[in-house]
Amino acid sequence: MQDSNRSREPFNNQEVDFLEIIKEAWNARLYVIIFILISTFFGIGSSLIKQNEYSSSAMLKPVNISGSSISQSNSQYGSLASLAGINLGKGNASQSSEVIATILSRDFFKHLLSFENILPIFIAANEYDPVSKKLSFDSSVYDAQEKKLLVSSPSYLELYETYAGMIGVNQDDDSDMFTLSVTHISPEFSYTFLSLLIKEVNNVTRQKAIAQSEKSLDYLYQQLSQTTQFDIELSVHQLIESQLNTQMLATVRPEYLVQIFDSPFIPVKKSGPNRRYTVLVYFFASIFIAIVGVLASYFYKLSFRKMST
Repeated sequence: MQDSNRSREPFNNQEVDFLEIIKEAWNARLYVIIFILISTFFGIGSSLIKQNEYSSSAMLKPVNISGSSISQSNSQYGSLASLAGINLGKGNASQSSEVIATILSRDFFKHLLSFENILPIFIAANEYDPVSKKLSFDSSVYDAQEKKLLVSSPSYLELYETYAGMIGVNQDDDSDMFTLSVTHISPEFSYTFLSLLIKEVNNVTRQKAIAQSEKSLDYLYQQLSQTTQFDIELSVHQLIESQLNTQMLATVRPEYLVQIFDSPFIPVKKSGPNRRYTVLVYFFASIFIAIVGVLASYFYKLSFRKMST
């Protein structure tokens, strides 16, 4: 019986006295209040330092770029089409995913940086004036008057994370449409860059399609000159027709890969940052830290008393 009581004694000695914790918090109330106020004011200052951000968006739909004659071809033509580098058609969902993957690819971002005035904005823009509607640049990085970089140009790989952070994609689960957005401190640049992005994703895809089609036609004409079998000649003629159709569409259709359903716009209202949310995060985080501090102080004093006894 005595052994049982002895075994319970350490547990009883470690029981938490909530009244003592409340007393500890009351004694430290001045420090707690000061800490919470300082943290909250720091959160307010941090939120005010952040510049407004503006998002321009557009609703897009991938265009079915598969040739109709190809999609209707029999499966016996599949191997020949594959050798010629011809795609026999994909679903809209797959096309939508490919469009998004193209937009978010590093190669496409590298292509966008080749346009005038895009690179300086990524590496040197630091402030936007809503009155003059102009961006200001870090004078140690870029000379805006001379339009000249004063530092060595970073690689597109170093800037890619910034690009990916600017792009927003919201895909509709019920259809193949998706919303593409660009966020930046300049509403004009968010609109301009989004318009450029949509235009170039069509242009780049169109140029690739034409180049691939020319290679496919070279192969098909070669095969046509080497065969005497009627069924093979027929299938080759169908494939040639589809490639000529691809070239025609790529030449005359500006919206080759994606079609705009809702055009980009210059945003009027800011999309971020959420300053109220930032202040609340700092406020509740300071309360949590203060509670942890009070509990740490209580348990430290409790262990000190045990060591003294």
